[in-house]
Amino acid sequence: MRIANAFITVALLMTSVSPSTFGQKRDQAEVSLAERVFVASKIYASIPIYFAHWQSVPNLELDDAYKKYIAEAIAAPDRFAFDLASIEFVATLHNAHSGFDDDWLDKNYGRVLGFYARPLDGRWVVTESAISDLKVGDIIERLDGAPIEEFYRKKERWLSGSSDKEKHQTLFWRRYLFPEAFTLTLDGGRSVSIDRSHLVLKDFAEPPKPTLKSGIQYMKISSFGDPKFEAAALDSLREHKGARVFIIDLRGNGGGSTPTALIRALMDRPYRSWSEETPLTIGLLRSYQDLLKMPDLPKEVRDQLEAMSEVSYQSRLRWDSTEEQPEEPTFTGKLFLLVDGACASACEDFVVPFKDNHRATIVGENTEGTSGQPYIYAFGNGMSFRIGTKREFLPDGTAFEGIGIKPDVEVPLTLQDLRSGRDSVLLKAEELAGGNS
Repeated sequence: MRIANAFITVALLMTSVSPSTFGQKRDQAEVSLAERVFVASKIYASIPIYFAHWQSVPNLELDDAYKKYIAEAIAAPDRFAFDLASIEFVATLHNAHSGFDDDWLDKNYGRVLGFYARPLDGRWVVTESAISDLKVGDIIERLDGAPIEEFYRKKERWLSGSSDKEKHQTLFWRRYLFPEAFTLTLDGGRSVSIDRSHLVLKDFAEPPKPTLKSGIQYMKISSFGDPKFEAAALDSLREHKGARVFIIDLRGNGGGSTPTALIRALMDRPYRSWSEETPLTIGLLRSYQDLLKMPDLPKEVRDQLEAMSEVSYQSRLRWDSTEEQPEEPTFTGKLFLLVDGACASACEDFVVPFKDNHRATIVGENTEGTSGQPYIYAFGNGMSFRIGTKREFLPDGTAFEGIGIKPDVEVPLTLQDLRSGRDSVLLKAEELAGGNS
């Protein structure tokens, strides 16, 4: 039985603490020395206990990173600088399910940008925009005169991600990293000035429901962050259970709670989910590793400890994927899942069993490559952090973190498709589904 991500919210509320030094209001910019030290030390102490992704940071010297962080945290002139120091420290874990958050930061520095951009074929391309002068498909070359990739590199240290691609895609979600006002230089030399305090945004138009061939049902699931999304999907399955083909569009779905009921409603054959592992914290084994840091350790003792390092270093408990049997599925027709690089976490929980047993044909781009159950701690002052406690592998044991789930039929997003509004991923799924118009 998988632990649903819905428990994250409950855990966050249950672990909230309010020590006497944490009585300030969320909109206050002052952070006392006691708060700073407690926040920093709590994060640092939690990493060796809960963090499950050491394979991604084999050369990380945690103590050295913490020394740098605690010095910056104490010297920070204000809450903004303290938050950035905390964000940077957790980002050294290179894991999308690990991070630091502060409601105050979002409230005071999280004003909307009005658009989103990400790299496409080596260029930063606008993929969404509510700004009249900025069109989907515009190529951004510079921000305030500096190359946009240079801007990214300067901000990279504050971006949590399990891969370089994922960190690139995250940049325009981290609105506190952008100036209040800035100018974009687009391909061709055109400039667009953006003042976030005076943005006039147009409404996003709901995309029309696509017209597909007879017998094909289309369903968009934008999130699993609220039970209503899974419930609506189950209702649609029941309503159209006699359809020949179902196309489920998961592009842009950042996760939420693993939709186990929806998986069961679509499975007509045995299926498997992740193989998983989590830290195994044993004091004696950890002490062996600490002994190896002693400079005057006798050679015979050092040799013995190094021989044991395979077992003692960051020990892990692992369990393999188990096979589950189908239970009277609601829909047994042909199934297609549309995915992209923003399908993450619980979205990938949903996709992986269908990829493993070939119940569905996966169409689109590689998924994001991050899942797992984070440990979450809230400080009661608007600040919180999360540490990824579980590393997941594909059912056959191959690596997933930072790699993602490869679609059966790859259809990359192109600049031409963006500019024309052509949905090549959906069209490819319709083509593969066959049938009459």
